[in-house]
Amino acid sequence: MVSSFETANAIEIRPAIWADFEALMGEKGGCGGCWCMLWRRTAEEMEAGKGEGNRPAMKALFDKGEAPGLVAKAGADVIGWIQIDRGALFPRLASSRVLKPVAELDVWSVLLFSSPSGSGALASRSNF
Repeated sequence: MVSSFETANAIEIRPAIWADFEALMGEKGGCGGCWCMLWRRTAEEMEAGKGEGNRPAMKALFDKGEAPGLVAKAGADVIGWIQIDRGALFPRLASSRVLKPVAELDVWSVLLFSSPSGSGALASRSNF
C-alpha cells in the first residue's frame, strides 16, 4: 500500500512530449536560447541558431516521434528534464577530451539535466 506521504512526494519520470519540454524551457528557450541543442549542433550551427533557430530544430526531433529525453513531473508540474540519445547524435561530444565517443561502441549519452529556473526542484524532491 502506498502511504499518503509517498503519494504526495511522487515524481513521475516519462518520455518527454513537446508541450512539457517547451513549458520547462520557458519563453527564452532555457539557457541563452539553447533549447538543449548545444551537444546536437556544431559550434557554428549553435551560434547561428541561438534563440528561435534552435527551437524548431529541437521540435523536429519531437515531431519524428522519438522523445529526445525524459521529463520529471510532480503532479501536473514539469520539474526536470534530461536529454538522452545515442552518442553519435551529439556531434559536439567529438571535440571533448573527456566525453569523446568511443568509435567502436554504440554508446548512449545522458546530457543536460535541467529544472525550472535552476530551482533545484528535482534534486530537492529526490533521493540521490
